Amino acid sequence: MAEYASGSLLGLDMAALLEEATEDLRQLGAPLDPLYGYVRFMGWVRKPAR
Repeated sequence: MAEYASGSLLGLDMAALLEEATEDLRQLGAPLDPLYGYVRFMGWVRKPAR
């Protein structure tokens, strides 16, 4: 997790995973709730402590 210390790399990785998961759900015909996906994936990203 040291590579995610700044938070920016984690944010980029989680955004890419959110996009991938959204596409997987779309292909399966599952209902999409954009807010749920955003909170589930991007909720892991925190602003770094100053």
